[in-house]
Amino acid sequence: LGALLALVSAQQRYMNQKALLAIVLVFLSLDPPDPSETGFAERDRPNVGLLRWQLAIVYLFSAAQKLRLDFGAGASLTNLFATLDALPVPGWVAAGPFHAALAASPFLAKTLSWGVIGGELALIPLSVAAPRAALVGVAALHGAFALFMPDVLSFTFTMLACACVAAGRRP
Repeated sequence: LGALLALVSAQQRYMNQKALLAIVLVFLSLDPPDPSETGFAERDRPNVGLLRWQLAIVYLFSAAQKLRLDFGAGASLTNLFATLDALPVPGWVAAGPFHAALAASPFLAKTLSWGVIGGELALIPLSVAAPRAALVGVAALHGAFALFMPDVLSFTFTMLACACVAAGRRP
């Protein structure tokens, strides 16, 4: 029911976040975890395997889009921080000094841009093969996003929740 409500309430704004949340809720509803169940820790959970693959897919498409749009050149990241600095409601960390540093050093902007792409690419195999390591990466990546962009906090929490569930003992 929660998955259906999340999808139905999806408006154009944050549509991707709501669609992802609906997918995650559907996966989890296929076999809801019950810690009081006998043999809970030992039983395989294919729905958690689906969740791990969903994490990998999110990062695959995010990295592919960044590569397609030449995010690695650094200009997009510099422009993003300029936009964040101009917002009437700032993030928890001021974007202005970061924008100034990126604008002053194209090398730094390019390096950090490739760091973001590299982080997303690294999360693809980690999500499936080493989900506990992926949890650390997801927390670092989305934690950094949330510091500057509080509007994406719901996406940050969704990705962290997915990574936490996926990091459980059994797939």
